[in-house]
Amino acid sequence: MQTRHHAFCLGCVLLIAAITLPAQEIIRNGRSEKKGIVVPAAANSVEKTAADELQYHLQAATGALLPIVSEDSPEAATLDGGYCLGAVRRAESWLNLGDAPACSYKIRLRDGFLFICGQDGQGPETSTQTAAGTLFGVTDYLMHALGVRWVFPGKDGEFIPRHKVVVLDNSLNRDYTPALRYQGARTYRMSNEPDRPEKFRWARRVLHYYVGGAFRFAGRGGHAFETWHLTYAKEHPDWFCLINEKRKVTPSYNMCISNPEFQDEVVRLWHEEQQKTPGQQLLINVKENDNQNRCQCPNCLAWDGPDERGPTGRYAARRNVGERYAHFYRAVQEKAARFDPAAMVGFYAYQTYFFAPRSIKLNPGCFCDLVPDIPFPRTKAHTEWLRQEYQAWKATDATFGLRPNYFLGGYCMPEIWYDEYIDEFKYLLQELQIVGLDVDGPSGMFGTQSLNLYAMGRIAVDPSLTAEQIRREYLEGFGSAAPTVAEYTDFYHRYMKENCDRINKVYADSVANWYAHGFNYGLYAHEIFPPAVLEQGITTLDRGLATLAQSADTAALAKLRFLRQGLEHALASARCSALVMNPKTPTAERDAAVAALRDYRESLPMHLIRKSNLLRSERCWEANLSAKIRRPEKALAVLELPETWKLKLDPQDKGEAAGYMRKDFDASDWQPVSTWRSLELQGHRDYVNAWYRAKFRLGAKKGKSVSLFLGAIDESCKVWVNGQLAGSLVYDAARNPHSWKNPFEIDVTQWVKFEADNDIVIKVINRSGAGGLWKPSFVVLR
Repeated sequence: MQTRHHAFCLGCVLLIAAITLPAQEIIRNGRSEKKGIVVPAAANSVEKTAADELQYHLQAATGALLPIVSEDSPEAATLDGGYCLGAVRRAESWLNLGDAPACSYKIRLRDGFLFICGQDGQGPETSTQTAAGTLFGVTDYLMHALGVRWVFPGKDGEFIPRHKVVVLDNSLNRDYTPALRYQGARTYRMSNEPDRPEKFRWARRVLHYYVGGAFRFAGRGGHAFETWHLTYAKEHPDWFCLINEKRKVTPSYNMCISNPEFQDEVVRLWHEEQQKTPGQQLLINVKENDNQNRCQCPNCLAWDGPDERGPTGRYAARRNVGERYAHFYRAVQEKAARFDPAAMVGFYAYQTYFFAPRSIKLNPGCFCDLVPDIPFPRTKAHTEWLRQEYQAWKATDATFGLRPNYFLGGYCMPEIWYDEYIDEFKYLLQELQIVGLDVDGPSGMFGTQSLNLYAMGRIAVDPSLTAEQIRREYLEGFGSAAPTVAEYTDFYHRYMKENCDRINKVYADSVANWYAHGFNYGLYAHEIFPPAVLEQGITTLDRGLATLAQSADTAALAKLRFLRQGLEHALASARCSALVMNPKTPTAERDAAVAALRDYRESLPMHLIRKSNLLRSERCWEANLSAKIRRPEKALAVLELPETWKLKLDPQDKGEAAGYMRKDFDASDWQPVSTWRSLELQGHRDYVNAWYRAKFRLGAKKGKSVSLFLGAIDESCKVWVNGQLAGSLVYDAARNPHSWKNPFEIDVTQWVKFEADNDIVIKVINRSGAGGLWKPSFVVLR
């Protein structure tokens, strides 16, 4: 079956050579005589919207309000020039799009009129399922003839240059065929949310948002099996994954994909729905659930190939199951072929099945949505590894789309990496001939990331553009503020490149061991963007604002203020991150800072940030805020122990036999570690047992007892003082489920020495999640 509707080319716009025709003046000095915008007598929703868009922008650019008239109206007969939009009858005989793909359009000058005719759908224009070729043709004209730009959603994001004269000539003639079947950004589709109408309009203008050409699936279109436990758990537990000899029948686990009966049911459900819609091909959805708990049954394991891993925690931490899932896709497709030899399956290349199969071939009837979870900026090694996998996928002969998550990341920081995304998009279009773009998110942080978002849209519309051409387009949208915006964006663009290795190390050392879609960005925002770095950008923008203060270019001032607010918010968020992540910050101060930041966000412009995304990236704060740091009470004296101790990981549990706790043990090769953060936040993992060592000195004897007050131990521990076992903590989820975040205090009076140095050695045992000694600790005299 033919699944690709285009042959790849870097230029999707064809300029049409034509016999030179006299130019047609439409508007001069805000006046227009016998000129208008003609639409079909029964204009569809797209044609009406296209006319409204053209009229609005022409009036803003010239002051002239061209009438919109039906081709059957008496007013249309009086016009001697202007614009004809959509399927007007006067163009039927010579301007026919035939079977051109959805959203294609042609622009031609003839008889004093500029005809803009596109392949349109008949549904409401506000649906992303509705093709809008005529509307996109108008957008093309506005950009290339009038210099219009839309750098972020809403009126303030518009750049509409003033024109005294508007002239039509045949240099505007062009044919356009989309490079992709579909291109969309999920959080910009129309909805009842207050910000959606303007975001949707921005996406129609800049991205040519249209997903009506996307493949249709039987049943749900996302992760396929998340509700199967509700129907099949009782009668078919063997269809669910086997882990530790038990079948797991919740959405938090995967399926037993090698089970033939499970495969049969997948095919049966598809065939049942396909019979109800015989005129439309439905793909079989074999997208695994969104988790990494893979089946361990012998048959599933037998499908696995070599356990080659990739970079970052995303691709290094868990077993490569690429071969296993390729076997599953083929098995389902072959069973479906009994009903339809052209049956197609659809799946993600995601998580540990992002790895391309090497031993099994697929075919064009296997639609693979690529989900590359390595963010920008990328190291050279990461890019090389990804392209190795892309080439291996190409060799499978599957059909591909791009379904990236990396536009979810970046928090609210000025992460500017538009050129790296453009490079990836072009590579995938040229090498793998991707047929569609489905962006998860994007985050919607236009206050700091609008250049990335603008590039996301423009490169999908016109892949022939270079990164520099897109950058220039974007800067033009800021009018007289363009030099300041260029300095500002270039600074953070350089910053990302110069700090690429450091930024990726922050991700690698984080609790997730990878960037995790930016969901943990609140933990390290201040490390990637120290406040001093953000203050430099504010200085640049303030200098530009001062220069423009007396300017008549109020639109440029508004855009520059928007960027200034975006960076000011980023600075406030980075400062809050630093404060929250400092265990010495008093609880009340920390709570107040977070509340103040979130109150401040309520006053910001609609499209500057997206609060729901920010809250998701700050969930890590909530754990920190709820795990209160406590100090000893009712003490004669309190000695605060240092933050930095020495660390030795002990994954083989040999430390006790080796005498790690002895006072005279040689710990010269132990590494420094913070006791104010978990081990995972410092890049340590897969240890189970971790040994901490420190010294403290007591002065003259005071009081009756000495105790060791450990801020928090996650999960269990043993404690030695001066080589003697002083006590232990055993985590018991049933009896004390919160012990991992509360202080642990033991009496060490009989083991300490006054007016002398004392040694503390702690063995931490942690079997799941983050762990270690992770809050400030004290010696307490009572």
